[in-house]
Amino acid sequence: MFKECIPEDLERKRELLKTIERHVQQDTIIVSFASALLPSLLSEHLDHKENFVVVHSLKPTLLIKSTEVVPSPWTNTNTLKRLTKILEGLGLLPIVLLKEIDGYTMNRIHYCLMAECYHLVKGGYCDAVDVDTAMQEGLGQWYPFLGLFEIEHLNADGFVALCKRYGNAHYEVQKSFLPPERMEGATAKAIHNSLCEIVPLDMLEEQRRFRIKALAALQKMKDDLDVNDP
Repeated sequence: MFKECIPEDLERKRELLKTIERHVQQDTIIVSFASALLPSLLSEHLDHKENFVVVHSLKPTLLIKSTEVVPSPWTNTNTLKRLTKILEGLGLLPIVLLKEIDGYTMNRIHYCLMAECYHLVKGGYCDAVDVDTAMQEGLGQWYPFLGLFEIEHLNADGFVALCKRYGNAHYEVQKSFLPPERMEGATAKAIHNSLCEIVPLDMLEEQRRFRIKALAALQKMKDDLDVNDP
């Protein structure tokens, strides 16, 4: 396996990948670390594009086990199996997409949350601090232990029952969602100012260290639960 992780620039990555291909064996898995670029655009010019895969992880990568494996339409099934086995051997949890899509899975979910949270602030429904509280002390309490669909599965007598019981309420709220827009201007500045009251810019590195410490503690707790619980 050979991997590259230069900045998210399509043309630079394409050029580097072509260079890499000239210096590896024909069956070598070539991995590009990216967060949104489509694998097909990155690899369509390669001679052995069937060996190419995109991998995407969240920061800090050493503490977040889930890792997306994103194939292009021509990625070989055996390539995916080989890469998945390598990642699992490193203690990671591969999320293998069945086909490519802009933003993959984790970023699409995250961007969806960002868009709605941005609209809540812009519309004057709440401020940035309360939005973050809703995530950190509300919804976020579920997600370290349960997936989104599993949460709803448990909230009723299974997911089908959930859809029958609350599906209309979900649909009516979703109809009120606004189209996406660029985060900029007065709203972006207001969110920035609110966040700076909590974490001033000169304390970002300190808060990043706290993030690492907190995630490490959470992972240890999850590992202990896996070991000790039947």
